[in-house]
Amino acid sequence: MNEDEAEKLRKENEALKKENQELKKKLEETEKELKAYKNPHTPPSKLRFKQAAASKTPKKRGAPVGHKGVTRQKPEPTEFIPVHMDSCPHCKSTNIEVIGTQNKDIEEIPDPLPIRFIRFLLSIYLCHNCGKKFVARHEACPKTGRFGITFLALVIFLKIFMRGVMRKIPVFLEAQNGISISPATVNNILGVVAASAESEFDSLKADIRKCSRLFVDETSFSVLGKNWWVWIFHSGDKILIVIQITRK
Repeated sequence: MNEDEAEKLRKENEALKKENQELKKKLEETEKELKAYKNPHTPPSKLRFKQAAASKTPKKRGAPVGHKGVTRQKPEPTEFIPVHMDSCPHCKSTNIEVIGTQNKDIEEIPDPLPIRFIRFLLSIYLCHNCGKKFVARHEACPKTGRFGITFLALVIFLKIFMRGVMRKIPVFLEAQNGISISPATVNNILGVVAASAESEFDSLKADIRKCSRLFVDETSFSVLGKNWWVWIFHSGDKILIVIQITRK
């Protein structure tokens, strides 16, 4: 190797070293920038470089091989309906006889039940000791309103647990029980039930405030374009839910 070739290789080596240093510097800058957008504290909404979802091999639908299925236990019949025929469905002959029976069990709900209109004859008493009058009470007779406790419970179930729409609940009640009420009546029923439970709610608040340890959480939701807040207080054996328009 002559001197010119050695000089040429030396210059190429220095150029490669310089290029390598520049690439390392760019790599460090890229990693630093990437950490700003992808780290353990970065929320999912801020991730700019999302990994592609791993392709999953479609699994066979149904229970695994060898899994023992569980069938809902069939209840005992509460009603028996004998079924007979007068003629053969094939040739219309009446020369037929019964040679056996075949059981066919079904589960059915009763036909729509009409509303019971009950009149309570509440006795009025006079106490000769204190001189005050009072009216007899019955556990099935609410203090206010014209609807019974079972009816009120059904409306609450449809509205709260089934998330029923106010204008759809009257449609269901009319189809199921033949009673006609308006959406405004449904709203009034919710107010009556809420008022009757107010004393229990106040008692629960007092118990929650006395607890030595509470688990508290909050979340917001929109009501007609305005922000409302839901607070949940859990003491271990008691749960209090508070809904208000302010966060305080």
